[in-house]
Amino acid sequence: MRTASEDVVLPKGGGPDGQSPLFVRKGTDCRYAIYSMHRRKDIYGEDAEEFRPERWETLRTSWDYIPFSGGPRICIGQQFALTMMLYLTTRIFQNFDRVEARDDRPMSVKMGATTSLVNGCWVALTPA
Repeated sequence: MRTASEDVVLPKGGGPDGQSPLFVRKGTDCRYAIYSMHRRKDIYGEDAEEFRPERWETLRTSWDYIPFSGGPRICIGQQFALTMMLYLTTRIFQNFDRVEARDDRPMSVKMGATTSLVNGCWVALTPA
């Protein structure tokens, strides 16, 4: 979240189609939903909600994928979080031959300060 430090007119974001200028008054809290931003069909195509990891192979700037924000105010914990995810994934592959889903229910996402699964992520691990 950011707070506008002065009155400003953004070039887009207003009007019924979001293409008109938008006035933001000083003191206004501004937020954006990263989950929704990463699923915009006008940016990522009609399959924006599909899990397709290869779409990230051609990233050109840090603004293409923004779970940690970007620019001078990028999340200070980004490198730590990415390192921990890589370490955990590596250890799972080193210690287990199989990882199997154990929940047939449709995935239901809980939105908040972080994103999580409503029913958790039930898996079975087969030791190596």
